Amino acid sequence: MSNEILRELRIKNSLTQKDVAEIMGVSNITYMKYENGETEPKFSQMMKALVALGAGIKDIFGNLSTSVDDSLAYNMQRIEILDPSERECLNQIVEAMLLKHQIESVQRKPSS
Repeated sequence: MSNEILRELRIKNSLTQKDVAEIMGVSNITYMKYENGETEPKFSQMMKALVALGAGIKDIFGNLSTSVDDSLAYNMQRIEILDPSERECLNQIVEAMLLKHQIESVQRKPSS
């Protein structure tokens, strides 16, 4: 999902893969893997790209209900009041949930 969004936003903003890789703080090869769907960026990297590309949470999680989406966007703005260790803890929780989702997605795929 994020690979398609990254590609669309990059093209819409007339940027190269190298440009977005620099924004995200990753190598060109790593960014190419994101765009090709070989791997997923960390949430913090994705947020850097979204901000730089003029996008928002709704561009990634457009299928959420409005109330959940609005609440998530509001809370994302408020995270800045947390101290660095609290933000890191929250980041680890989010990454763990996303990893759990990825594992469950792989387990649901029918074997060839």
